Amino acid sequence: MLINLGHVLLWHGDLDEAKAKLEEAFAFHDRAGDGVFRAHCLDRLNLTALRRHDLEAVRALAARSMAAAEAVDYPEYVATAKATMAWIAWREERFEDVLSLAGEALKLWATNVVSYPFCFVGLWPLLAVR
Repeated sequence: MLINLGHVLLWHGDLDEAKAKLEEAFAFHDRAGDGVFRAHCLDRLNLTALRRHDLEAVRALAARSMAAAEAVDYPEYVATAKATMAWIAWREERFEDVLSLAGEALKLWATNVVSYPFCFVGLWPLLAVR
């Protein structure tokens, strides 16, 4: 599946190729009306933009990712969107927002039965502020 390839490329550091594969996967699942995989693709596209340090892309994708995750009731992806919003707040030196958003993300991740492997996304901005 393209989404799996995009995921592997993301964490391998092949960010341009990851973005391309994840966008292709998103387009497929969007046409198919598959909300769960749309949310998954947007989550990984958001993380790809974060790894690219692309502030404007993260800003746009975080909002889209959160809406898609809320629509299919995926709190771990809502948390990732909030964590990337915390990163934006850190970059903009809105430190109270960092504490709030990262805290919300960590609380959401704590509700999962299975530990979410990317909690560091919310921890880094929080650590930077603390």
